Amino acid sequence: MPTRRPWSLVASRPVRLGLARGLLRLVPSLVLLAYGRASLAAPGSNLSRLTPLDSIARLVKPPSPTAPGGTSSTVSPSPTGSSSAEPSRDPSVPPGDGSLLIVAGDGFAGWHSLNDTIMGGRSQGQCQIGSSGLVMTAEVVAEGGGFVSCRSPLFSPPLDLSAQAGLQLEIEGDGRRYKLAIACSDGLAGLTELIPGGLRWVAEFDTAAQGLTQVWIPFSQLRASVRAKPVGLPLRFDASRITRLQILHSRFGDDGGVNNGFRAGPLQLRIQAIRALP
Repeated sequence: MPTRRPWSLVASRPVRLGLARGLLRLVPSLVLLAYGRASLAAPGSNLSRLTPLDSIARLVKPPSPTAPGGTSSTVSPSPTGSSSAEPSRDPSVPPGDGSLLIVAGDGFAGWHSLNDTIMGGRSQGQCQIGSSGLVMTAEVVAEGGGFVSCRSPLFSPPLDLSAQAGLQLEIEGDGRRYKLAIACSDGLAGLTELIPGGLRWVAEFDTAAQGLTQVWIPFSQLRASVRAKPVGLPLRFDASRITRLQILHSRFGDDGGVNNGFRAGPLQLRIQAIRALP
């Protein structure tokens, strides 16, 4: 009776490597699918009453179009279509009371730089913290990556901003277009962190060439993104599980296209404060 050889001996090394790479490519899709299902299964989503086919249809339905990210002063939230009885207000104007200070001045201690050198780029940037806030200085090189950033340490426990509508940034810019990126705990034992680069919620904003820029970014404006590429699933941002904030200057916009406000060369940005507004 012929003996059976182990599969590893039957299949050639190139075949085994090819299959392994294929499985690795499936990991982000599987993780996002699981994350999307958990997002839709949140209270009020009624996912438990859907059939399996309905659930799949909800997951693959393209997200509703939203307006691109911010302006030099405000970012207008996308229309929600809600029939709420709350009084209406100008969506381009951020709420003005009940603000919650997240970080300001030397409270930025622990923020650190993360630049395109992690992916073979040559940009150099650093974060300096003082009584007036965080100053990001950099020499931006477009080739090989094209981004510099400063990011917070991990928030433990995560920030719960579920009672807030968005973030207001007080920034002294240089006329460039920047990006805010927010990381959240996914409630799935960190499965989204298996995706290289992780899942981030992002929005772009402009800065004035001189003086203070107040940027209003509603949570409803954030787009799910993995390594500067939009995620096609209609995931739900969970403001109760914010684990990290990051400010970037990147040659890629939040829609995955070219950032028209990108500029190589010397960079200096001062972040005075970040607040959450209801």
